[in-house]
Amino acid sequence: MQSEAVRLISLRYPDLFWWHTENEGERTPFEQYLFKEMGGRKGVSDLVILEEGNFSKGLMAELKWGRGGCTKEQVDFLIWSAKKGYTAAVVYDDARDVLQLIDDHLTKGTIIPSEGILYIKGTERKTVKFEEAHQVLIKKGSVKSDKAKAKELFKANALKKFGKMEKA
Repeated sequence: MQSEAVRLISLRYPDLFWWHTENEGERTPFEQYLFKEMGGRKGVSDLVILEEGNFSKGLMAELKWGRGGCTKEQVDFLIWSAKKGYTAAVVYDDARDVLQLIDDHLTKGTIIPSEGILYIKGTERKTVKFEEAHQVLIKKGSVKSDKAKAKELFKANALKKFGKMEKA
């Protein structure tokens, strides 16, 4: 989806100033250290667009696929962005919805950041209030939360096993 969104943005808006922030993927502890040491920040949105709209300074868009949900850091960044005057949005599954969001931001200016975070999935388009954002946007049962549960279970089993070995 992201690659398709990038292609569509580049075709429709060749002079638009934007970028993708590469935050995804697993990192070794050393890579995590370098990421932080070099100014990397967890949670920065997938697409950062610094072009002003009628009601906002720019656009921060988090792109999701399927059942995936945002992380706490991503929601925190979106809230911070909206409170600073940027349009903040989470867009699911369809690159054309990303393009429509950018069109709305640049031409219609109907999105007002102070109202919350825009949620777009299929035909559903709503504004999530800041106080509800963590409950709505961090999905239980998402791929990321399932991975986190698996890691916790692995650690618990390893500690249990290690504890037994220590006693023996």
